Amino acid sequence: MSTRLPRVVCLHIFLLLFISLPAILSQDLAINEMMASNATTINDEDGDFEDWIELYNYGSLPVDLEGFGLSDDYGSPFKWVFPAMVLNPGDLLLVWASGKDRTNTDSPLHTNFSISSDGEELILTSPDDIRVDEIPPIPVPTDISYGRFPDGTGDLYFFSQPTPGQVNDTEAWSGILEKNNFSHNPGFYTGDFSLELSHADNEAVIYYTLDGSVPDASSLEYTSAITITDRSEEENQHSEIPTTSVLPPEWRGWKPPEGRVAKSTIIRATAVKPGFLNSPVTSATYFVFPGGRERYAMDVVSIITDHDHLFSDATGIYVPGDSYAGSHSTGNYHNRGIEWERPASIEFFADDMYFQQDIGIRIHGGWTRRDPIKSLRLYARSEYGESRFNYQIFPDLPYTSYNRLLLRQSGNDWAVTMFRDAAVQSLASHLDLDTQAYRPTVVFLNGEYWGIKNFRERYDRHYLERVYGIDPGNIDLLTRQNTIIEGDNVHYNQMVDFIAGNDLGSDENLSQVLEMMDINNFLDYYSSQIYFQNTDWPSNNIDFWRLRVDYNPYAPKGHDGRWRWLLYDVDRALGL
Repeated sequence: MSTRLPRVVCLHIFLLLFISLPAILSQDLAINEMMASNATTINDEDGDFEDWIELYNYGSLPVDLEGFGLSDDYGSPFKWVFPAMVLNPGDLLLVWASGKDRTNTDSPLHTNFSISSDGEELILTSPDDIRVDEIPPIPVPTDISYGRFPDGTGDLYFFSQPTPGQVNDTEAWSGILEKNNFSHNPGFYTGDFSLELSHADNEAVIYYTLDGSVPDASSLEYTSAITITDRSEEENQHSEIPTTSVLPPEWRGWKPPEGRVAKSTIIRATAVKPGFLNSPVTSATYFVFPGGRERYAMDVVSIITDHDHLFSDATGIYVPGDSYAGSHSTGNYHNRGIEWERPASIEFFADDMYFQQDIGIRIHGGWTRRDPIKSLRLYARSEYGESRFNYQIFPDLPYTSYNRLLLRQSGNDWAVTMFRDAAVQSLASHLDLDTQAYRPTVVFLNGEYWGIKNFRERYDRHYLERVYGIDPGNIDLLTRQNTIIEGDNVHYNQMVDFIAGNDLGSDENLSQVLEMMDINNFLDYYSSQIYFQNTDWPSNNIDFWRLRVDYNPYAPKGHDGRWRWLLYDVDRALGL
């Protein structure tokens, strides 16, 4: 008896296998690695640090990706769809989860969504609506990736050394430990107390520091409660370090404190467990004074960072250091750029709020960088944690989110009134001018009293976006005569040339100028500077900007394409 199947049955089997083949092959695809908050790991073709997803074909046959869906939503599996392309066996494919939505196979691919670092699903779906792979919602910190080990088929792990576009061969971590718990809230106390540290995982070991450095397994091991006391009678440390090598005049030069300064206790702690990433560092400041919070009438700021970030000759941003060459214009504190930004923790103690946030700090200012007490620029970045200061720092303003802030020491007015610039700006705030908000604070640096500094807004593209609602990538922002900060100076130079070359007694010529500059703002700005007798202007401290659009008389203020001037740094006014 013949065992051959009828031809029609063979045909049906062939068709069934042919139809099922893509689904079978697709089971050899995996979401191999992903990053939900990319600050420094890898940049795309535009130079942007975007989220990314890595696919891996761990099978033995090529897979045509056309019609496959990537999504961050179980309810919408085809949120972004692959173009026609083939992923060969053993190949890895990096797809940017940027929201830019690019599907040209001759260039890097970009989805139309990004991934939440707080945790959301990530799914890969075949054209016939079969879920091929998924990564469940899980929070993933900045510059940490989450993926499979071994590649393609292994369990999911965290990677502190991500490998986008390459095999996952770095150390894999089962999880990330939660932050430690402190028995007392940071803040002011009137007497000594015992601070206890604990962790939800009893197998975790807690390590801590008291000097501002970031703790690790080589730091002090927590074994019993820490006694928090008033440390003000201890010897000064940081405040005894000279922060300038020249006397700008003598009365502005560095001098050691007269006696011992007020002090706080700064604690930074992390938890450690084999197989797990260390917990995020918890930073806290404790003040013990007989009067508690009543000691200071102002709000209080505590900045904590590694000693070397501020005071090392090689890398310290607050000292003359190795960059000092015997002149006013040299010293570490004159160095600029992100290479001279240092990680730190900031805490803000006020009656209406408390917050702690990991940030970046730089020295801010021009001539005043050589003062013993220096202004600081504060940066919120995703690489430190939060990408914004999400607090209403200035109660009189409606804004609850800031990219950057200043802790300003009052510039040329330092050690005089400490608020001259803020006073001048407040007196002019009713005019057609931008003025910077002001909130005075008492500052502690690494646990030692560091004088009075003022929270101020910082003029930059983020400020203009927040206040005017304009596209920050489409502006011209200039300083001094026509030095470029953002955009270019072509339009401004054309305006200056027109004014210099034409009679403004002509109504026609004057009308042309009025289409290039906001004359009401210009008049208010110049009359204010003259009235307040600012002697550090106009050759210095003059910024102006425009949105890069054609003049539109019906557009809202700041949207009409005309130049506007910004009032700032009026320290040498009112007779100083």
